[in-house]
Amino acid sequence: MPLRVRPANLILKLLRQSLSMPTQVVDIPLATEAIHAALRPGSPPGVFTQLVTLGMRLGAPKTVAAVALDRLPSSLSFRDQAELIRQLMLDGMQFHVERILCRAVECVSSGDAPKDILCVLSALVKTNSERVDDFLHLLIERRVLVEWEVPALCKLIALSGPRAHTRTIAELLIVTYLDKTPPDAQQEALGRVLRTLAEVKSLGGGFMLLLHANLFVLALSRSYVDSESR
Repeated sequence: MPLRVRPANLILKLLRQSLSMPTQVVDIPLATEAIHAALRPGSPPGVFTQLVTLGMRLGAPKTVAAVALDRLPSSLSFRDQAELIRQLMLDGMQFHVERILCRAVECVSSGDAPKDILCVLSALVKTNSERVDDFLHLLIERRVLVEWEVPALCKLIALSGPRAHTRTIAELLIVTYLDKTPPDAQQEALGRVLRTLAEVKSLGGGFMLLLHANLFVLALSRSYVDSESR
């Protein structure tokens, strides 16, 4: 008699129950069943992502997970891709991370959560640093940072890493962020950003001095342009 195929929502419930146990649980049969369920025709992208990521957390063999990762739905959202990237980084499956990153970079938008964008940036820095600047420029062009809070912006700058273009990128990110602020409040907002960045030890004092100087000059030039236009 063939085994009964359990619905995806029941499998997800069982996965969550197992993962909520106070001690770490490995359930390879259930984890494998979750991966196979993700591959059923018609699985919604969000359900696919949950089944695969929770299945991996519960101990699905990497060879089984790789089958699902080779058949990613074309309609995965940025959030779904970030969730997969987060789990793959934890499991050391870098090859699959790099493949998903290419898709994730292109579909980022202003509606995506800072934590997911930071996850993708972190993975880019660790696996494919040549695309870091491309991703940051897309965030600027698409005005993704407009609604961000200062701590998230500063974490983004710190995560972009000690690279040759970090200072220039940092200035662009901060200027883009300040564009959302009314002119009379920009100085205060800039101060909050710089004070928060100063607490990030990995950026170094030299970086901060240059950043302060360049942004001060920029602020002066903006003030001059504003006064001339009145």
